Amino acid sequence: MRVEVIDGVTFRDIETGRVFRLFGIDACQRDQIANLGRQPWQCGVAAIAWLTNATLNKWVSCNALREKDGRRIARCSSSEHADLAGDMIKEGLAVCLPDSEDQRVRSYILDEEQARKAYKGMWSSQFAMPWDYRAKQASSRKNEP
Repeated sequence: MRVEVIDGVTFRDIETGRVFRLFGIDACQRDQIANLGRQPWQCGVAAIAWLTNATLNKWVSCNALREKDGRRIARCSSSEHADLAGDMIKEGLAVCLPDSEDQRVRSYILDEEQARKAYKGMWSSQFAMPWDYRAKQASSRKNEP
């Protein structure tokens, strides 16, 4: 299928409109910032850019594991990436979901540890875990007048 990227872990099949979310990972939100020393950078935009580049004008294949909130939770690949989620983890542009949210993929945990040790991507910076960032944003919106 050909896809359009929605965010750092989600894309839509252009022909059918079906929405797929990469299994076992999470990434910074579109407006989320990480800080490398005093230099802020847009970790969410970086994740979206990576996924866009990995799928742009390429055939994407997904194995849907289940459906949640109208999205298919899936393991996906493209012609250049046998495992899109795993490669995002390796590049430090995604993190493993915590145990309570989803079943963790053992290889993703090991890849995340390697990315962290190598200070790749987000691991070179200070950042909030994506689920913490979303919770803080939701809390802020509730407290708005």
